[in-house]
Amino acid sequence: MNLQGKNIRLRAPELDDIDWMYEIENNDCYWYLSETYQPFSKWAIENFIKGQTDIFTEKQYRFVAEDKLKNKIGILDLYNFTPIHKRAFVGIFIDELYRGKHFGLESIKLVENYCFNILQLHQLCALIPSDNVISIHLFEKANFVFQSSRKDWYLIKGKFVDELFYNKWNYNEMD
Repeated sequence: MNLQGKNIRLRAPELDDIDWMYEIENNDCYWYLSETYQPFSKWAIENFIKGQTDIFTEKQYRFVAEDKLKNKIGILDLYNFTPIHKRAFVGIFIDELYRGKHFGLESIKLVENYCFNILQLHQLCALIPSDNVISIHLFEKANFVFQSSRKDWYLIKGKFVDELFYNKWNYNEMD
């Protein structure tokens, strides 16, 4: 699969991504986003990469975003893929070194293109903590629409934070 944009491309994770993914997955600052409460082993990450075969079987898929120089800049996850309802959720992580360079927006647009044109989904959804202003701005810039919130959904550094639900629809889909 080749999802190429102007400045980045999305690709499947490879075994040589294990050390990089290990560092991201084991940074406990991000654990609340995936409701993770313990570190991942390299063995677990390797098995995840080897086992990721088909979004229709797994109901999820992970992409690695890389720039033109093949620097790994981030991860995009499609999850809660529900073919019968033609929807999926998207999560994005951009490495701190590459934030503020519009890689996030281009990544979202590429995964949206994949979801709407390849998977023929009707909608793409995002769940964002209300204190994550950068992600809120990113998804709004990508024309996702705020739908609702869940009060005090995340406990982040001892403070409860609402969860915001954003949505984007595929208005070009075939009937």
